[in-house]
Amino acid sequence: MKHPSIGMALAVATSSAIVSSVDAAVVNWNLNLDIPATEAGLFINIEQQVYGTSPDMNAGWDLNPNGANALFFGGTTAHGTWMMVDPATGWDSASSFAPGVVVGSSYQFKALPGGNVIFGNAPGLWKENANNIFGFRFLNAQNQVRYGYGVMYIGANALERRLVSLSYETTGLSIVAVPAPGAVALAGLAGLVGGTRRRR
Repeated sequence: MKHPSIGMALAVATSSAIVSSVDAAVVNWNLNLDIPATEAGLFINIEQQVYGTSPDMNAGWDLNPNGANALFFGGTTAHGTWMMVDPATGWDSASSFAPGVVVGSSYQFKALPGGNVIFGNAPGLWKENANNIFGFRFLNAQNQVRYGYGVMYIGANALERRLVSLSYETTGLSIVAVPAPGAVALAGLAGLVGGTRRRR
């Protein structure tokens, strides 16, 4: 018979693996986290995998998705987070990219805070009722540049947003945006449940 504490340890280890996994030099953080439609939003520390509703709660934060009327990505140059931009769009906030994009020094990055996210059908623009991939670079605890990407599910408008996951490369190399199928499916399921709830 298996000792209860062994079973509990295995359960904790399994749940931890689902939330955060390290594969070679890539760290994946599956959040499935609603971003509040407020001016504060959430202050997220990518490396430490913690977040809070004010900068004081999370002094080392890197990324701040926010906005009561639109979606912004806030930040400060002290934290070093810059958002990747598709040059074809000619605007100054985070672009939305197709899976497989290589996030690295060959792309253009804009310092935060930038303009609000823009929606549309052209390349680089964000899509409603869909998962959107955005690229970023940030400074780790040793002030070294690291590249990463996130998946954000947008519902019927910019105020319905769920941060599905964040991933980054730990050695300073580029990273290919390949969202985990489980994370993307989870976001789609969340959107489906939300839509069902609204129709009742």
